[in-house]
Amino acid sequence: MQRFGFGFLLLAACSGQPSASSEPVLWDPLVKEDAYALVTGESEIGRSYFLTRWFGREDPETSAASKGSGPDVLGDSRTGIRVSTPSRLQIDLPMEGSVRFQAAVRLESGTGPPGAKVLAMVLLQEDNQWQNLTTVELSAAPEPGKRPWRELECSFQSKREAKLELVCRWADNLQANRPGPKVTWANPKLLRNPPPERDSKSDLPDVLLVTVDTFRADAMDHAPGLQKLCKQGRYWPGAISPSNWTLPAYASLFTGSPPEIHGAGRGSFQGQERDYRALKDSALTLAEIFQRKGYATCMIHANPFLEPWTGLAKGFERYVRCRDETAIHLSIADAWWQRERSRPRFLVLHLMAPHLPYAPPQVDGLELELGPDPMAEIPWREFLAGEHNAAARQAFFTLDEELRERIRRRYFAEVRTLDHQLSPWLQAKMAQNSSLIVGFHSDHGEELWDQGSFEHGHSFADAVVQVPVALIWPTHLSPAESQQPVPAHGLAGEILSVLDWQDPTRSWIDLSNFQGELRSSQPLYANDHGGRIWQSHGSQPIPFGQAGTTAGGLSASLEPALQQALAELGYATSPNLDEGSGN
Repeated sequence: MQRFGFGFLLLAACSGQPSASSEPVLWDPLVKEDAYALVTGESEIGRSYFLTRWFGREDPETSAASKGSGPDVLGDSRTGIRVSTPSRLQIDLPMEGSVRFQAAVRLESGTGPPGAKVLAMVLLQEDNQWQNLTTVELSAAPEPGKRPWRELECSFQSKREAKLELVCRWADNLQANRPGPKVTWANPKLLRNPPPERDSKSDLPDVLLVTVDTFRADAMDHAPGLQKLCKQGRYWPGAISPSNWTLPAYASLFTGSPPEIHGAGRGSFQGQERDYRALKDSALTLAEIFQRKGYATCMIHANPFLEPWTGLAKGFERYVRCRDETAIHLSIADAWWQRERSRPRFLVLHLMAPHLPYAPPQVDGLELELGPDPMAEIPWREFLAGEHNAAARQAFFTLDEELRERIRRRYFAEVRTLDHQLSPWLQAKMAQNSSLIVGFHSDHGEELWDQGSFEHGHSFADAVVQVPVALIWPTHLSPAESQQPVPAHGLAGEILSVLDWQDPTRSWIDLSNFQGELRSSQPLYANDHGGRIWQSHGSQPIPFGQAGTTAGGLSASLEPALQQALAELGYATSPNLDEGSGN
């Protein structure tokens, strides 16, 4: 019997854990590194990827213009214990009384005889007696995309010296000793049942970070619900994004660092293929800090440039790619929020609207009269997937003013629709939980011919890099609006500051006390300028190709489990799954 357990070491940034008597998590082999014994079989800790054939791409079937096609969840990765079939993991129960076991399970790889089933079983051993608490039947079908996660939960009374076993075996007893597929037990935990009452004044508050793709600063004028919400807290309506496209901007948000430090983005502009770079291994992320504090952590997103190869999944127990529909994101968020009610929660909710294509859905209570979409007549996807300079972009998107105005109306209609769906949902969440912290953020804006060109990733014009950010905590923060330009990625440090969490390894930006130079850099497309610097006397461009204007992080690569999952779906094993419009 092989026993695992490593002594849980926390960073000083994560000090101040709840006392043992109030801790809802009794056993967690992944975060707390609590012990378990491998009785039979093989095991390893790693990330498991449920993928569909839509993962990593923007196919017409899953675009905003084709609502209703494809599955709601395109990809769902979780950290867990990967075991062989057959296998048995054994856990010494840490207490007497009512306990709840929680995990998700999926068959990861390998096949079996036609129609064969694998059983994932949770067994309770007491006084040499066995009780089957719950069993999930997993099909060994080889079809890619047909092995989803199965949520698993059961409650029981624990006695002294009792043990819990997680068993994977063939359903057919005649196959009992036959080597079978790998199975992953994702985020397995033992929890107090019921969970201890949480004190809103002293316990760790839930944190919900909403981040909207391509939401320019003046979009708030078309989102009255969100604007009203932001004004209830600390609000910076004209913050400066650290870059003009998604990957470096989100890497900055998650690490509190500028692109030249975290390394994620686009590297060299030489060669035929784009040189995408992932987050440096040394970068500590906001999710890792929350996870080490004992939080349940999850991100729900819809952008190919936020896939796990970027390194941005670090610290998230669950990392979900959804179809680009706000209602789907909110539904998945609700389900996760309810399931993780026993622990403090950190949820990053990324919403793709109002990103191209501008195709606002019809929602109850909101009438939109938009007419035909002018962009439908333009091969913009192919153009944006290729290489071009600023002059070529401006020439390609040269349209008469009537068409431009129709496109602008569609962009702001996306904003109105988002506001109509998101703001009531946020208000309901805050009404249910008076101690909830809500952050609002955008990765970058969108040029709508403000300076003669269109979209983003190409320039550092105000329309592209000015975005709104806010932090709302009604029980602790008084409303305060500042017109001072601040770095948008400083929202991460602002969250840590209001929580009074300290990181001894480095300083995080505190937006409320920010002073200094602002910088936005590392474009997605070649341009005359590689960035822009703001100082007290104004702003000036950074020449393209100057040090710090291209990414210096890790070469984008796929870990073996993700590479295998993609290969089963017929993907070429390259991290550059989509060089199109999800920028």
